Amino acid sequence: MIERKKLLFAPPFPPTLFTGEKNKTFRVTGGERYNPGDPLSLCYVDEVEFAQAVLLAKYRKAFRQLDARDWAGHETFESPEEMFKIYSGWEGFEVGPDTSLDILVYGEFRLTGPVRSARAQSSPRGKQALVPDGPGAKDEGRWLQNDGPGEHFESDVPLDR
Repeated sequence: MIERKKLLFAPPFPPTLFTGEKNKTFRVTGGERYNPGDPLSLCYVDEVEFAQAVLLAKYRKAFRQLDARDWAGHETFESPEEMFKIYSGWEGFEVGPDTSLDILVYGEFRLTGPVRSARAQSSPRGKQALVPDGPGAKDEGRWLQNDGPGEHFESDVPLDR
């Protein structure tokens, strides 16, 4: 059996995460434990696997240095302020333009587990996660603070994107 390194994902979950269209993740902390060629287990923060992939590349930059090539294959945000707020919530410290991050590029994506909606669960450090709320919120990019550890919903049906 192949030993896979876990790569955790917290809400909000972009629909492209479950289709394989998202093939990059930005990691402010923890990126140093991954190396190109590593088999990956893509998991929710409660460590339930939803997909497998292989790490193809890894490089490091500051947020202010990100360009169009870095963003290709990654979800976008309405504004830098929104992005820094989300990353700060995940990390438990203030993240800004000068914060360095590892950019992990993965491929050979294969869905292996349940697809969860973008509704809430706690972030990896037990902080409240930002989650979409209300009809069409995921489409309109309105992200609201979750009031507690939240709940998640599971489905065997892929998202409609």
